[in-house]
Amino acid sequence: MNVYKVTLSIIIGEYEKTTTTFVRASCFKLANDYAIYLESHTPEKLDWSEDKFVLDLYGEFAYQASAEKVKHSDIGTLDRYFPIYRCDKTKLINSGNYASSQ
Repeated sequence: MNVYKVTLSIIIGEYEKTTTTFVRASCFKLANDYAIYLESHTPEKLDWSEDKFVLDLYGEFAYQASAEKVKHSDIGTLDRYFPIYRCDKTKLINSGNYASSQ
């Protein structure tokens, strides 16, 4: 599995915040989706059906993610200073309407 640096935009009304998460996953999409899952307030109620955003708390929060692959030579250093989350597909499938929106 590769490690991805996921940049996550969190939109709350007119306010936007950006965070970075490191995710070990088999592809960009799963890394993006799992970072959104981790950041959400109510993962069991996430709405994955929108084209551009994933909605949380009935649209109060909107998430958008983009990932870039981390160089293999940098993973050891990142692991020393930052948490690297391992994508759990089962948690994603049970997250809101994830399974039916894929």
